[in-house]
Amino acid sequence: MFEGGQRVPFVAWAPERIPAGSSQDTIVSSIDLLPTVVSLAGASMEQHAMTIDGVDVSSVLTEGRGSNRNEFLYYSRSGYLEGIRQGKWKLLKVKRRYSLYDLGSDIAESNDLAKQYPERVEELKQRMVVLGEAIERAKRPRGEFSR
Repeated sequence: MFEGGQRVPFVAWAPERIPAGSSQDTIVSSIDLLPTVVSLAGASMEQHAMTIDGVDVSSVLTEGRGSNRNEFLYYSRSGYLEGIRQGKWKLLKVKRRYSLYDLGSDIAESNDLAKQYPERVEELKQRMVVLGEAIERAKRPRGEFSR
């Protein structure tokens, strides 16, 4: 759940589409790859009647814009929702205890700010529940794909 296990490099190459030597430091997830590739191919997810949690981040690659994704949920290997990132703020639930980090100034997540910002903790906890419930309502049973 910590940034050392989440941040990985991603390399994309598309001459005349992605500017050579460009780089971004923005929230993107592997779930974003399908809608992004579909968009880059000139199609849309809607025309295929598919709904997934990913967002099209083609403008991040081709134009250097920030991601459409401002929030990101963290799930444990067991599938439990254990955290949320919203902008620079990251809230993690570890063993029934919440920790809050400002990733803008503490990428190492060494300074827990939960006691200094209890209102931010509550706000992020509530948002995490809302997003988690929305994902649960929309998920498809295992092995079932929309067409």
